[in-house]
Amino acid sequence: MIPPLVRRLVDWLVWDEGSTRPAALLRIALALLLWDRWARDFLLFRIEAPVDFAIALSFYVATSLLLVGLWTRVAVVWTAITMLVVFFYQGVFQRVEAYTHHHTWLLVCMSVLLVFTPCERSFSVDRWRALRRAESGGAPCPPERGPLWGLRLLAMQTSVVYLGATFDKLTWPFLSGVRLQHLYIDRYGTADPITMPGFDAIFCALAIGTVVIELALGVGLWIPRVRGPLVIVGLVFHGILFITLPVGPFSATMAALYISFFDPDAVHRVIERLVGRAVREEDGAAA
Repeated sequence: MIPPLVRRLVDWLVWDEGSTRPAALLRIALALLLWDRWARDFLLFRIEAPVDFAIALSFYVATSLLLVGLWTRVAVVWTAITMLVVFFYQGVFQRVEAYTHHHTWLLVCMSVLLVFTPCERSFSVDRWRALRRAESGGAPCPPERGPLWGLRLLAMQTSVVYLGATFDKLTWPFLSGVRLQHLYIDRYGTADPITMPGFDAIFCALAIGTVVIELALGVGLWIPRVRGPLVIVGLVFHGILFITLPVGPFSATMAALYISFFDPDAVHRVIERLVGRAVREEDGAAA
């Protein structure tokens, strides 16, 4: 006999269904994030090798289809394969160091995990075509619902990033503030010794605060009661990283992944209210 706790866990991870709008929003965000990171590198006039030209062309076509949601099931798999090729062939084999950075690896993982979501069922040309077919045939509109386990994997990936970063920082050079001091001097300082009173204490506090925030985000985003405040903390935290350090699209990637923690049906209802549809339905019911 399966224990109730195990059964609930399996249902939550494997069998639960909900709105597909969060997955669709992540699909759109992923395409834009990939363009932000690679579009300038893949401009065709900059490429000489035929293989690199083919990769760049594949990148543009796949991500464009992904963005608008046309032939989405093909586009999402195509995008994932293209990004794996970019990482392993151009990054590892051709030794393009910027393509093997953990920030870019996160985008590659996001591309792969999105394959396991029904992201084509909302905010897509595919849905628009499905609605037209239903209307012409007199059938009911296809529901914007699907399995949630792919979304759960994206949320787990986000926690892994935070918990891995926390573990990596549990060293004396970081907790003492020395590593942050080096970053500060490299980006903003001078060759002269810094004699400002409390300089060491400030950076020690910043280092410990960073570890506490990342640990809290890695664990706390799973707890509904504290999720809202932690999302605000996370957005401010990543905003500060973005304007102070060259983190590229990493901050925006983490911010986008926060949506994977929220109840998909709640996200669906919020979007309905934002576009005024719920208000109109209530007015019609009252009339």
